[in-house]
Amino acid sequence: MSPFRHFHLHFPHKGFREEAWGNFKTKNCFLYSYEDHSIAKITEPKYEKKHDLYVGKTSHRYDVLLLRDPFNLIASRLKKGFLSVKTKGMSLTDMWIEYAKEFLEETSYLSNNKVIINYNLWFSDISYRREISAALNLEFSDAGLNYVSSYGGGSSFEKQNFTGNAQQMDVTNRWKLFLDNDEFLKLIKNDELLHYSEKIFGKRPDTELIYLGANR
Repeated sequence: MSPFRHFHLHFPHKGFREEAWGNFKTKNCFLYSYEDHSIAKITEPKYEKKHDLYVGKTSHRYDVLLLRDPFNLIASRLKKGFLSVKTKGMSLTDMWIEYAKEFLEETSYLSNNKVIINYNLWFSDISYRREISAALNLEFSDAGLNYVSSYGGGSSFEKQNFTGNAQQMDVTNRWKLFLDNDEFLKLIKNDELLHYSEKIFGKRPDTELIYLGANR
């Protein structure tokens, strides 16, 4: 029996009610998010064994790992007031480091056509977005690039004010608003987190004071 059978209560659409009980319908594409869950946990054999029961069978399956730099991720989560994650015993920084290790292939939990996405590059580089599209065997389109989803209330900073102009949002400099925030500095001054951030996103000159503080 599907563990999602009660989730239809959150969605008035009749189709969700039927599928929540396992009556799946054929789809061109189905996305399921494991945000804030440990990769090691969600890939355990006991869950993988029940994949088809939970979300249905698929002809082509991809494991997509999307990673944002920790400076702006933590700033966004602080702004939203949402620092907790869904795996017990892990902090937000612990989970980011786990994701970073998988991103760099230091671990290999994801085995179904893994596609890694650097959020910062995705936001700024059309050539990179084309590469991702090809990796997912999709026809490239930037049609939704400037759309701000209403899910979760939109942007932590501007909500949906930039819908239609999302590329104008300063998503790579959110962290600068938190340089005097003790909670932000406590989370970001983590040697291991900064190490992986630099390996994936590079080291920016304007973050030098944070790095110095972490190494004292």
